[in-house]
Amino acid sequence: MEELFLSTLNQMAILFSFIVIGYLLVKFRCVSESSAASLSKLENTVFVPALIMGTFIENFTVNTLSTAWKFLLMSILLAVAGVVLSIFIGRRIFKEKLTQKLSVYGLCFSNFGFMGNAVVKALFPEIFLEYVIFTIPFWMAAYVWGVPTLLIPKTEGESEKTSFLAKLKPLLNPMFICLLIGAVIGLTGLKLPSFVMGVVSSAGNCMSPLAMILTGILLAKIDIKALIKKWRLYVATFVRLVGYPILYILIFAFVPQNSFITETFLICGMCVVAMPTGLTAVFVPSAYGEDSTPAAEFALVSHVLSVVTIPLIFMLFQAIF
Repeated sequence: MEELFLSTLNQMAILFSFIVIGYLLVKFRCVSESSAASLSKLENTVFVPALIMGTFIENFTVNTLSTAWKFLLMSILLAVAGVVLSIFIGRRIFKEKLTQKLSVYGLCFSNFGFMGNAVVKALFPEIFLEYVIFTIPFWMAAYVWGVPTLLIPKTEGESEKTSFLAKLKPLLNPMFICLLIGAVIGLTGLKLPSFVMGVVSSAGNCMSPLAMILTGILLAKIDIKALIKKWRLYVATFVRLVGYPILYILIFAFVPQNSFITETFLICGMCVVAMPTGLTAVFVPSAYGEDSTPAAEFALVSHVLSVVTIPLIFMLFQAIF
């Protein structure tokens, strides 16, 4: 397990280096706290859509669908279960409406992209393709339901009771549009010019560094000492980092492996549920003028503690399976 610990520690060092950069940029007045809104819009309209489009172009193909439908089916069930459970838990931990929504998103969706991909590449490179396929339903759930429902605020005057078409309106955002474009290109096998793919890839690679810099900028206005008193935040972090992985292990420890529940599936699922909270909740709300501080606090605490929890959870996983 030393390799797992060192790999995770390396990824955490990368993540926190960018957080520190963002934090210091504000403290040394190189940028203002108000720049968070502009950076959020940049993430929301360019970098995240590019990352999603590139992922679907490269991996959402007819061949992968025909050979990995079992992975997709099982991951869909896991994603749905996670959404239902997170809504139930998040609404009971936090009472304030905005914090409640951000926490539900943080509980639903881990950092299965940047950090999950890095861990799988380092430790399980032979199943990386299967892992990418496995995470497709989570990407879709995040950007079809999670972002429009939990992170994008209602427009002024918008009532709670809206028509079906009105509920679909939030889906017309750059992230979902690029998801559809990437899925169509991936399924049809359409070859884009190399420079276009280069732009998409380069823009997508900017997502995580800028997200962490943005997290640092947002954290610059947080009273770090006050985090110690926010016990609800630590309860949510415990659920995300310990509760979900242990529940996952306990459930599948009593399910015999078969054509659906394979070792590869179990590893992929573990690499999703054991990761800290995702970063999307940090920058999407601020792009719409909402306060992302609760999400930034959740991201900070969960990523710090995940340095310890991930190796321990995988040691337990390895011992049982």
